[in-house]
Amino acid sequence: MKVEQIELAGASERVLALSLDALLFIAGCQLSFLLAFPGYPLDIRPAMLSWPYLWAALFVLYQAFFSCEGRVSLGKRLLGLRVLRDGEPLSLSQATIRSALYPASSVLGLGFAWALFNKPRQCWHDLAVGSVVVRECSMSRGRRFFVRAVAALCLSVLAGSWAWENVYVPRYRSLMGVAYAQTGLREMAQLQKSYRRKNGRYATSLFALAEVSLEPRGFLTSMARLLEVESGVRFENTAEGFVIAARTRDGRGTVVRIAGD
Repeated sequence: MKVEQIELAGASERVLALSLDALLFIAGCQLSFLLAFPGYPLDIRPAMLSWPYLWAALFVLYQAFFSCEGRVSLGKRLLGLRVLRDGEPLSLSQATIRSALYPASSVLGLGFAWALFNKPRQCWHDLAVGSVVVRECSMSRGRRFFVRAVAALCLSVLAGSWAWENVYVPRYRSLMGVAYAQTGLREMAQLQKSYRRKNGRYATSLFALAEVSLEPRGFLTSMARLLEVESGVRFENTAEGFVIAARTRDGRGTVVRIAGD
């Protein structure tokens, strides 16, 4: 079947179908994230940072499996859409290649927007395997308006989420990371004074300070959460006083310091 003989899906329909599919995985990612890492965001660990990538990979596999051999994803089924190549369902290998290129199409949304500028309405990942997304039944004017309105809302939410995650959240986490680190340094300064009263000199390491804390293990764990202890916490001691400097876990490695006598 030729591309001209089938009814191609509109951009709004594809946006809404993809959004519905993505919503399932976003919800699954968030829920499993909270269950697996209840200490977030204070307890920052590498596994936490990689968790969304794991679910993104599962989403790509889901799209691959439900875009071939006559299968359709939940979002496409609700919108009455299907992925075809020359009028036939994709093979598993073709669907896998197509889905694996989703990240490339997602760069600034350029690959998806490409469908607006070519007659077969193909995104970059469609061009790679020659696929098109078709509509299995015609839509009424009212339903078309509804789909376009909801798709526009989805795009607005996506743009807002991107701004939130890439502009506001990093700044917020940076500010809070520095604030928490400074609180940790103030605790260390108090322990320095206790250490000097007990030993007649200032401590030169976190382990030494832990000796005069009420809970040594808890103190070291808290400092590891707030500061990049693996890169070193610097102690500069003189007869007149002390200076403690360290890098925060704010994503930028901001240096914070405190002085005392």
